[in-house]
Amino acid sequence: MGDNKDFDESKLDTTEIRLTSENKILSKLSNFWYHYKWTVIIVAFFATILIIGVVQMIQKEEDDTFVVLAAPTTFYGEDLSGINAALESLMPSDINGDGKKSICLMTYSIYSEEEMKAVNEEETDENGRYITKVFQSHNTQEHQSYVEYLRNGEASILFVSEYLYSSLRDNDTLRSMSELFGENLPEGTLSDGYGVRLGDLAIYEFCPDLQRLPEDTVVCLKRAHIWGASSNKKTYAALEEFYKSIVTFGEN
Repeated sequence: MGDNKDFDESKLDTTEIRLTSENKILSKLSNFWYHYKWTVIIVAFFATILIIGVVQMIQKEEDDTFVVLAAPTTFYGEDLSGINAALESLMPSDINGDGKKSICLMTYSIYSEEEMKAVNEEETDENGRYITKVFQSHNTQEHQSYVEYLRNGEASILFVSEYLYSSLRDNDTLRSMSELFGENLPEGTLSDGYGVRLGDLAIYEFCPDLQRLPEDTVVCLKRAHIWGASSNKKTYAALEEFYKSIVTFGEN
């Protein structure tokens, strides 16, 4: 009996020592959490954001180029997917060398004063008042965004309205068609020689979604910029070939 009692007390003492040790650890953790809880939460939050951002950057696919669509119309997602697919099929090469041809369309709904007046006087309400479809403030904002974007040198191929085209031409922003094609100018080349009328191109019939743009939309090529993607000679040469494939599509 005495031996068993001594044995049991020995076991009890060991258990007490182990629990006391664990309690000290838990006590320290509890004390740390009490004093540094918000520091841990904030650090963990920003660490999570950083990790997510890095993963997204690693997984993000880079587009080969940007193409600008700027015209007096509203662009819808279903139309853009068709335009995107048609243009990607005409790319002669994978510009950035990642094994995939990819284009990003930059769209801007921009109206001249005359175009805005016309669209805002198309319909009237039950009281005979014109229904405003395009607001001046939004039109101005779209135009400013378009101008600012062109300054970054990322986009060279443009589908623009005659209103916007004339400004680009007058500011010596565009490559001349004779510079690109010599004497063999593509069908639809404008008389001033700096662009091609979209409605005269085979791609306009081949891609019905492009018909969201007016027939008198002009397809033109910007000069190489001093910065941005077009400042790279190899990249710009590839964009020049891409432009040629668009405006000569369907020609023998």
